[in-house]
Amino acid sequence: TNAERAVADQSLSAVGVLEQLTALVSINDGTAPKPAPDLFLLAAQRIEVEPENTVALEDSAEGVKAALNAGMSVIELRHEPT
Repeated sequence: TNAERAVADQSLSAVGVLEQLTALVSINDGTAPKPAPDLFLLAAQRIEVEPENTVALEDSAEGVKAALNAGMSVIELRHEPT
């Protein structure tokens, strides 16, 4: 995530998924922010999976670009205002 680690921890905990994650990479890990692929490449490294064998879930154009540049498949999540 491009978010600070504390914000990510709080958000993921609030929706009940933090404990289910194997790894979490945030902007605090010292990587370039999206749209650079660095966050995604570090995440793949941490879970010991080649980027081309992963699927990224993304909700921003910058994130989609970053994941594609990392060699990952992407599912883009969009929130359309009602």
